[in-house]
Amino acid sequence: MRLTELNPSKSQCLIVAKKIDKQYSQSFADVLVDGTRIGTGYGSLLTQLKTRVEHVNRGCLLSRRRMQKKTSNSSGQNIAPGPADQYGCVRWQPECPQEESEESLQEKQKEMKDLHSTEGPAGVERGHLSQLMKATYYLQRKSINACPPPSIADLKNDWPYLFTPKELYNHFKSLTNITILEKLEKSMEEKGKMILQFFRQMPAGTNTDEMQHILMKYDDSGASCLIPCVVLLLLSHFKEKPEALFLQTDMSATAADVEKSSTLPDSPRLIVLGNVRSKIFKGPVFRVFLKL
Repeated sequence: MRLTELNPSKSQCLIVAKKIDKQYSQSFADVLVDGTRIGTGYGSLLTQLKTRVEHVNRGCLLSRRRMQKKTSNSSGQNIAPGPADQYGCVRWQPECPQEESEESLQEKQKEMKDLHSTEGPAGVERGHLSQLMKATYYLQRKSINACPPPSIADLKNDWPYLFTPKELYNHFKSLTNITILEKLEKSMEEKGKMILQFFRQMPAGTNTDEMQHILMKYDDSGASCLIPCVVLLLLSHFKEKPEALFLQTDMSATAADVEKSSTLPDSPRLIVLGNVRSKIFKGPVFRVFLKL
């Protein structure tokens, strides 16, 4: 590969990985014991190819794909790269709608801020709110992509409804053209069964007592909620404490009660109403909070 291209890109390595997988699938394909292909079947091979390329090119100046740009002035300071479509984004920073101006969009933004100040998060159920959020998507992306980037607190102050689940999902759909909830549920349903089967087939004595207890409780309860079981199994397998992901609170607690709590950590947590271990397989209520 390097005889043709000194530093093959990931897309070029992808073409090679596909050909290798097609011709030598029994040797290189990502498959489980039962023959089930994992993802595309050549994901790990692609990673190995690109890692090897980066390794042999270490310290080689001729293989660098990107060079730092200099400003036109005499200071010689480096210019930070600007926003670019990446990671599957289809509308990273769109143009301002032709029928709108920045002034008209700012008026819509002010209207939403006024609505939030009077009705709070409940205003998200207003029929025209989603239309206002959709119309101001350009301005939202401009705020998010600003340099230097704004703080979460500033964004929440400027776009309060962007932090409601409904509008956050809508924004993600506009950004990536992916319906995130459906995608996550489908992915967890498919991959979760594979993970569960993997732990069930592990040799005797490999699973910890905690993992065996989780599997036994899941099987005995006849629970249909697969995701909590898989999450707990992974936490136990990697010797992580459930408290690092879950935070328990009273069944009657509201979002405002949790946000006012002094015990709310700085990093995101899944807030479980009730005891996580006793209710995890009985359809507990989860809420996600981020302390600002």
